[in-house]
Amino acid sequence: MVQTKNAKKVLMIGLDASDPDLVERWMGDGSLPNLKRLRDKGAYGRLASPGEWLSAAPWVTFFTSAHPSQHGFYYPFGWRPSEMKHERPSQKWLPYTPFWWRFDHGGPRVIVIDVPHSYQPESLNGIEIRGWSTYETHDHSDSYPRSKYAWVRNTFGEMPRTNEKYEAFTIHESLLLRDKLIESTRQLTNLAEYMVHNEKWDFFLVAYAGPHRGGHKFWDSADLKGEPDQDGLDEFRESLHKIYIECDKSIGSIVNNMGENAEIMIFSLHGMGANTSRDEILPEMLGRILSNGKGKENDSNSKKILHRLRKNIPSTWRYEVKHRLPVILQDRLGLFWRMGDVNWQDTQAFCLIGDTQGFIRINLKGRESMGIVEPGDEYEKLILKITEGLFTYLDADTEEPIVQEIKQSRNIFPPGPSLDKLPDLIVKWSDMPANKHRQVISCRYGTIEWPTPGKNPDGRSGNHRGQGFLIASGAGFMPGSTIRNGHILDLAPTVLELLGIEKYPEMVGESLVQIPAI
Repeated sequence: MVQTKNAKKVLMIGLDASDPDLVERWMGDGSLPNLKRLRDKGAYGRLASPGEWLSAAPWVTFFTSAHPSQHGFYYPFGWRPSEMKHERPSQKWLPYTPFWWRFDHGGPRVIVIDVPHSYQPESLNGIEIRGWSTYETHDHSDSYPRSKYAWVRNTFGEMPRTNEKYEAFTIHESLLLRDKLIESTRQLTNLAEYMVHNEKWDFFLVAYAGPHRGGHKFWDSADLKGEPDQDGLDEFRESLHKIYIECDKSIGSIVNNMGENAEIMIFSLHGMGANTSRDEILPEMLGRILSNGKGKENDSNSKKILHRLRKNIPSTWRYEVKHRLPVILQDRLGLFWRMGDVNWQDTQAFCLIGDTQGFIRINLKGRESMGIVEPGDEYEKLILKITEGLFTYLDADTEEPIVQEIKQSRNIFPPGPSLDKLPDLIVKWSDMPANKHRQVISCRYGTIEWPTPGKNPDGRSGNHRGQGFLIASGAGFMPGSTIRNGHILDLAPTVLELLGIEKYPEMVGESLVQIPAI
């Protein structure tokens, strides 16, 4: 790796799951002045993202500049067909390499803070801190060098992140969460500011989690528990705006006094919108299709008991018990609730864990260790049966379809070594908010009761959308210009060009730099 003499410092700030519609609106009304100033000084554009089909894939796609079919990450719990179970990704069975790990000790020095889904590096030309203020509580808390995490805790406080409770909140609980998100943003800014001005670096990357968690909980008020008064409701509805404003203040603090030698990139890898996920009822929908309308009558007795038990135990109790356990037991318990007792010898297809789109995998012979569906004609007929069946489901009151589109991963992403790690079918739900449901009906498969009529079962009023954005300011970008046809795959090659490094051959994206260094 050769770094050219024209290389400059590159500062990247990720606003996780910030929605471009909101950013554009609030830059326009003056409430995000620091973003607006950087946008006027440089370039802005929306970015395409695999988040349109795989909501958790964007971060790994960004830092590898590779398609999901190449890196294989689609959710914090991936499917291991050899084990017939979900498992947290690890370098052992799902290896991938963030681009900054590849900088040798004669190249750029890096500082990276709270980037989701990055593994702990074994060697690095710089500092990486993981899982301190991130939203992704599946990520471990550690650092490189190993001693740095203890220094962060001792200097800037205990990690400010909190585990998500998948349930409706009262106004009081919601506003407490908003305050925690704002405070964690400030804590992260204190850490980032210190390291920007007191550590040596050429590439600096920090990710803010507040817009992500805030977008899930504050998108609208339909999922609130109880009857809030008007003042509380008004405050709730302004909460997401306040989180974005705090992030904008943080950006102003960090980029202040950076000098003319810095290239600044503010980005989001996917957006946010109303929660349309029907993931809670997808297993029932699929079960009825596979059993030709019999549904739960075809389930094992143990699975029926498990379903009733989960339904009757309050989610608050399940949460409190689960989060008192070691992480490995938390994983086992969570997966037990989600998957239950599966008779693989009688299971043609099953749902993978997800939270935005619906994921379905075929129990394919020769791929799954307990596969029963023959490749070829039997596989294709089953794919068609499931697809046609899912399109028959409608909202009971409006009779609108609840499925917008269904695609096979092989028809979305190019061939790659990890294509078989992805779901076979990905269900993109209709734009109707899922909390509008009372019942879902099918002319073939009958009626399915919505678990929480008028609300989302997971308490999330917002969920992911497929577009991100980039604001890029510095010598490499023309003031007031527009970035067209950008993709999050392009961000890593852009950084490399700004650092004076040739793009790695396996990277898919292309640099977005508008004014190459002479």
